[in-house]
Amino acid sequence: MIRIGICDDNVNMLENLKNITSDAFSSYNVDFDIYTYTNGQALLNAHALEKFDILFLDIDMPGLNGFDISRNLRDDYVNCFI
Repeated sequence: MIRIGICDDNVNMLENLKNITSDAFSSYNVDFDIYTYTNGQALLNAHALEKFDILFLDIDMPGLNGFDISRNLRDDYVNCFI
């Protein structure tokens, strides 16, 4: 099972990214779950409970932005595609 996390503070963009990602992974006939978050802290909290394999991050968000999230995960030596 591939765990995919998408984080964007724009709800419309978040839904579009989810649909595009779902369509792309469905064409490969692999099992996957997509989780969406509107803020970086919520994504990090979820990642702490169960690691993501792939993350799509918005760069410009209030609070934790995509660079902050990436830095946090890399500092903890998390092995996922960002």
